[in-house]
Amino acid sequence: MSKPGQLVLVALRKMIASGELAAGARLMEIPTAELFGVSRMPVRMAFRSLEQEGLLVRFGGRGFQVRSVSADDIAGAVEVRGVLEGLAARQTAERGLSQAARDTLQRCLHDGDQLFEKGFVTEEDLEAYHDLNMRFHQVIVEGSHNPAIADALARNDHLPFAS
Repeated sequence: MSKPGQLVLVALRKMIASGELAAGARLMEIPTAELFGVSRMPVRMAFRSLEQEGLLVRFGGRGFQVRSVSADDIAGAVEVRGVLEGLAARQTAERGLSQAARDTLQRCLHDGDQLFEKGFVTEEDLEAYHDLNMRFHQVIVEGSHNPAIADALARNDHLPFAS
């Protein structure tokens, strides 16, 4: 995908995830191209990518609509994440971890224990927990040496709350 297409794709993905583009919102090529100051081709490519990711659905043969996401959709995505991360953990255990990866996991566990030790969580704690949780899971997925797992997780994460 071209650089303008990537920029449109990332911007639309963020707008959908933040709710700026709400479920059911209609998107058409020309107004979207004008909004981002690009031709229709990058918009068309971004729409197709977002459709493949499950964030957009075709609307009556003309344009797209932001997909609505139900609690069942989110639950299914979380379940898929669990299966994929379980597979990554198994493969990581079978292949073994480098000392650096092992140290990172230990540091994440220690930092998590420190956050929860006081019995309550602040806004800053939530941000710190998010970062260490992402690091922890990233080490496990990378340790699997299975790019298909990372790719599947990336696609799954586009559904709000799935990650």
